[in-house]
Amino acid sequence: MKRSNLLYRIECRGANIGALISQLAKQEINLFDLFRDKEILEFSLVEGDYQKLLKMELSSYQITVKRLGGIKYLKCYLLSRCGMIMGLLLSIILYIFMSNRLFYINIIGNDIVADDVVLQSLDSIGIRKMSLMPIDTEYLEAFLLTEFDFSLVSVVIKGNSLIINVKEEVAHINEGYSEITAEYDMVIQSIDVYAGTSNLKAGDIVKKGDILVYPYVYEGGNRVDIQPKAKIRAIRYISQSYTMFNEEEVRFRSGEKQVVLYNFCLGDNIIYSCNNDVIYTDFEIEEQSVAISMYYLPLRIKKIIAYELVTKVVVRDYETEKNSIIDKLKSDCYSLCEGCEILSEKEHITKLNYGYVFNYHIAISLYLDY
Repeated sequence: MKRSNLLYRIECRGANIGALISQLAKQEINLFDLFRDKEILEFSLVEGDYQKLLKMELSSYQITVKRLGGIKYLKCYLLSRCGMIMGLLLSIILYIFMSNRLFYINIIGNDIVADDVVLQSLDSIGIRKMSLMPIDTEYLEAFLLTEFDFSLVSVVIKGNSLIINVKEEVAHINEGYSEITAEYDMVIQSIDVYAGTSNLKAGDIVKKGDILVYPYVYEGGNRVDIQPKAKIRAIRYISQSYTMFNEEEVRFRSGEKQVVLYNFCLGDNIIYSCNNDVIYTDFEIEEQSVAISMYYLPLRIKKIIAYELVTKVVVRDYETEKNSIIDKLKSDCYSLCEGCEILSEKEHITKLNYGYVFNYHIAISLYLDY
C-alpha cells in the first residue's frame, strides 16, 4: 500500500489563498503534493495535521475533503474489499478441509464380489466418500484380505482418490453354474463364446435341451467353473400340422338338457340343495350361477346342467375347408415367432387313403444372448 494513500487530500477555495498558506504554516502543518491555482489550493496532509486543520477558523474558505486518509482510509479500504477478503479466507478454509477428504473409491479386478459389497464393508470401518483420507493403506489391505476371498489386495492413494486393486481366488470362482442349453430345435449359424467351453460349431443341428456351452474352462490343466456367456445366431424351424379325415365322428349337443343340481345360496352358504341323476348316456356338464337379489339379501341360484351329446358321422369336404385349415396353421406358427425375422415359409399337404395331412413350416432368424 502506498504512503500517499494514507494522506488526506484537501481542497480549499477562497479569495486570499496566500493568507491561508500563512495560517497553515503558523500551525506547523506540513503540506504535500501542493497545487495552487488562483483561488484554489489543493494539498495532502497526515492524520495529525488534518486534526489541526479541523480546529482552525477557516469559515471564509470552502473546505472539501477529496480523499480520506489515516484510520478512516483503512476502514473504507477494508470495507470495500470485505467480500474479497472473506472469499479468500473461505477458500483457504475450504482448501484445508477438502485437501484431506476422500472423493472417489475405485475398485478394480473384482468379478465375483460386487462393488457395493466392498464399499459397504469399507463403510463399516469409516472409509467412505468425504471421510478423511486413510493413512494406513497396509491396514486396509489386511482388512479386505480378511473380509473377502481375495488372493491379492493393493491399495493406492492418488490425490483424493482411493484405488483398490484386487485379485479373486481362482479356486472359489463361480462354482456350480449350469450349462447353456438349447431352447428350441434349430441350426447354428454362428456362436461366440465369451466364458465357458463351446459344445458345438456353426452348421450344427441341435434339439431342444441339447448342451450348447459348458460352464467351465481349463486354466493350466485345471478345470475352473465359470458362468457361461455366449452370443448365438441360429435358424429356428417352426411347424404346425393338422389331420383331416374324410369321414369323422363328431359329438354335438342334441338340444336336450337336464338340471341335475340346484343350490340356493345366501352369500357363500347353501340354504337349500336339490340333486337329480343324469338320464343321458353321453353328456357334458355346464355350471351356471344366477343372482336373485344383491341388495338386501345376497341370494343366488347355482345350477349344474347336463347337455345330451349325440354322435354323427360327418363327411369332410377338402376343397371347402383347405384354405381355412392352412390359415389356422399359419396363424399358429406366427404366434410362436416372438417378433423374430421370418426367413421363409411354406405349406405341404399329403393325401392319404383316409384323408389329408396339412403341414405349415416357417424358418425364423434367432439372436440369443446368454
